[in-house]
Amino acid sequence: MCGRYHLVLDDKPFAKKIKAKAQRISLSFKEGEIFPGDEVLVFAPKDDGTIDITSKIWGIKDKHLIINTRVENLHAPYWQRLVDKRCAIIADTFYEWKDKVKYAISQDKIFYLAAIYDEDDHLSIITEASYNDLKEIHERTPVILNEGEMLEYLFKGSLRHKMKAMQIKKA
Repeated sequence: MCGRYHLVLDDKPFAKKIKAKAQRISLSFKEGEIFPGDEVLVFAPKDDGTIDITSKIWGIKDKHLIINTRVENLHAPYWQRLVDKRCAIIADTFYEWKDKVKYAISQDKIFYLAAIYDEDDHLSIITEASYNDLKEIHERTPVILNEGEMLEYLFKGSLRHKMKAMQIKKA
């Protein structure tokens, strides 16, 4: 589930603003197809109640690299230490595979993937059971947030969100 995603910040007005700010503060992050282990662009809450744009590494280092975490497992002791370390990955597409066919799942605008991170700024994408047409491709999907849901999530709200209509096509 969600072993890759995509982000290009040049073609949408809001995305251009995000990129300009990231460049002003000299953030290092990857654009294009993004893999586990890459430095990725995220929004994270600050102590003063504002949101910071920053970068983190995709994959929490443990016995193996943990790139995804099931939402239903967040209550487990291992994850409890991280449930308040929330961030939202900025993306425009994520990929899934079925029968060796790669599918690109997207919307007409950027969206956010709920994630948690550790003390070393390594993150794991939170996943849930797939819904709608996504069920036909893979049993799990990242928790996809719009801007309002992202803000609620970052500031310790729930992971409630509406099922999104996603565009699915062979990549």
